[in-house]
Amino acid sequence: MAGHLAMHGDRFSMVKAARSNLAKQSKYLYYPMDATEPSNKYNPGCPIYNLGEIPYQKEQEYWATVTALSQAETKARRAAIVTQTGVSRMPLCVAGDAFVHPNYFPLDPFHLIYENCMVFIWDIWTVLSTPDEKFHMSSERAALFGQMVVDAMATLPPSFCGPIRDPHLKRNSQYKIYEWMALLHWYTIPFAFELGFDMTVLGNFATFVEVASRTTAEIAKIFDLFANFLDGDPRKISRSRLCLFQLVHVAQHIHWNAPCERAIGEKAPFVHLANIIHEREMMKILVLRVPALREETNVKISLQRPFSKSKILKRDQKPGTEFMKHFGAIQSFLRARASKTKLSSYLSEFKGDIPARSSRYFEALIDGSTHFGEALAFYSMALQDGSKEDFVVYHPIVGLRKWSATLKVACVPSILAVVGIWTGLKSQNVHILRKHPGLDLLSEAECGLDEVNADSFGGASAA
Repeated sequence: MAGHLAMHGDRFSMVKAARSNLAKQSKYLYYPMDATEPSNKYNPGCPIYNLGEIPYQKEQEYWATVTALSQAETKARRAAIVTQTGVSRMPLCVAGDAFVHPNYFPLDPFHLIYENCMVFIWDIWTVLSTPDEKFHMSSERAALFGQMVVDAMATLPPSFCGPIRDPHLKRNSQYKIYEWMALLHWYTIPFAFELGFDMTVLGNFATFVEVASRTTAEIAKIFDLFANFLDGDPRKISRSRLCLFQLVHVAQHIHWNAPCERAIGEKAPFVHLANIIHEREMMKILVLRVPALREETNVKISLQRPFSKSKILKRDQKPGTEFMKHFGAIQSFLRARASKTKLSSYLSEFKGDIPARSSRYFEALIDGSTHFGEALAFYSMALQDGSKEDFVVYHPIVGLRKWSATLKVACVPSILAVVGIWTGLKSQNVHILRKHPGLDLLSEAECGLDEVNADSFGGASAA
């Protein structure tokens, strides 16, 4: 498909693309439902569409276009067909018996939502808007937002993904898919709330963030959510890029369960990286064939130990010490049993080398309900049969995302997962950051967890 080069660049529907000006070589970049404007000079004759009744492409028309392309006698005629229909050529996959147009061509949800839509929204807020628009983010505010992202890394578990860079400074430096995922799912809403964004803007963005799961009703809700997100001022033609319009197809593609996978080819920004990887693989092959080329190197790998056993000293057993606070909480938890047992503690992250990113915040299932907390120390209780029972003394989050003043104790097996947190600079609200399941679908390199980072992060866990 021809994409932005064609008047029907959406490969699933017959919605006609629109232009926002009459400049020479201006492309049909935009897909508003209403492209009319007072002068009616940019897109004359462009119909008004209803998101619930979008005209989809038909296989018969597709094959007619493919036939017309094969019979075109000049390049000009071929280019005219491509511009008008959006079909550029016949791919090899159409030879398969399973081919049905347009069901066969799936959306790439990662590429569409994170590397197209989220990027475009960031650009709208920062560079494609003017100060008089309520969603505009000034350079100063964008710089503060970016610094908040960097500062938030201290409480994002390293097992989730690589570090998230400052989007204000690194937007054009191959900002990776997992970084856009982090901005979309974890940071944009709480940060924007702290920075005083317009609440209608935040509400609209929250609609984009919200997801549904498995049932037919929930899949239908996906369409309604995206339709509400896209519905807006019809005069803002330049805000309706193809990537945003294609969100309305997500629910349909879940039903289609697209039968083929699409591989994205290497493009210009990654050519250098591809050459480096190719060179490394060639060196490995040469070393196998000519062992004399091997360089003997001793690589020192430094692993962060999540736990260390610590002896309880007499000075720790005086009233008012941190240990006695923990011990008192455990006594309340075990009632009278704890006073008859021998306890040993585990060092927290603040003993020894302090890690750059924390893994001490957790989610637990206690008494049938979900709890969040900060693990302060782990203790082991020796039982009469020689076995041990492990406990965590933790600082709980209660009420409306606030830290409790009371320490609590839980059994270690009740811990479900490590989580990240972010605490509002002004509100002091504590926001919970769960690991997004989409990260598990990416490779270590795509998550920023390359071999070096994976070694450095080895063993990080709350329990």
